[in-house]
Amino acid sequence: MEPPAMSPTLVRIAFIVLHLVQYVVVALAGWNVSAIVAALLLGAQLLPVAHFEKNFKVSPKLVSQIGSLVWLAVAFVEMRLAGG
Repeated sequence: MEPPAMSPTLVRIAFIVLHLVQYVVVALAGWNVSAIVAALLLGAQLLPVAHFEKNFKVSPKLVSQIGSLVWLAVAFVEMRLAGG
């Protein structure tokens, strides 16, 4: 028996909350490039799904998943450059 899947709306809300937290964390630290990446990821979730998929030929969920890994890598680089 497979577990019930989350509704697409809940997944989108979860990604929006995740990207808001990402933005706040790095913005408070003063890491501008990571903040830009988080803001772009948030924007990807706020656009209508059909519009996003039509223009970018990829799902916003995939962009959020891969983009979060990019955000993490950029945040580590900025932390190292800041002397952390």
